[in-house]
Amino acid sequence: NAMFSENYQDRINGYYPYIDLKSFVDYYIITELSRNLDGYRVSTFFQKDKDSKGGKLTMGPFWDYNICFGNANFFSAGNTVGWVIDGMGNADSYAMPFWWQKFRLDPYFNSHLKIRWNEMKDKFINTTYINNLIDSCAYELKDASVRNFQTWNVLNSYVWPNNYVGGTYANELNYLRNWMKDRIDWMDSQIQPLV
Repeated sequence: NAMFSENYQDRINGYYPYIDLKSFVDYYIITELSRNLDGYRVSTFFQKDKDSKGGKLTMGPFWDYNICFGNANFFSAGNTVGWVIDGMGNADSYAMPFWWQKFRLDPYFNSHLKIRWNEMKDKFINTTYINNLIDSCAYELKDASVRNFQTWNVLNSYVWPNNYVGGTYANELNYLRNWMKDRIDWMDSQIQPLV
């Protein structure tokens, strides 16, 4: 009811008293950064804390990231530009919850989005950190990846819903690195102008 209200941005009668704003901002950032097709509308969870802990709705846990990070060839998922929140078009019956669009129209939400984005960008959402994370995971999975692709020879084959077929594990890693860099750059260009 608060979000349906014309006064939804009111600090007392609007949505602010009901949600853990930071968790909604973090969810927005991670869902958009990963370009998660299952974000917002399916495989999406939130919970209400006990009243003794503030009683607010809190987004999370983060869940279901198999068709994201450029790893899908439908609903523009492979693109590094554009917002997931803008929808999937008429081809999908799982609509985006209306409140996310209303958040985007709220200067208070946007100010928190920009602040949080810049905090995360300084620490985690930058190409140095992301590339180091990718490299460390690839190192840990080095032997397992060899066994995996010996068992399932799929590196040069399309497997639904691949957006990219690299032919080699190294090419797949480079695709992910480049996709992440381009996605971060585009999101930064959209978030920095927010007031």
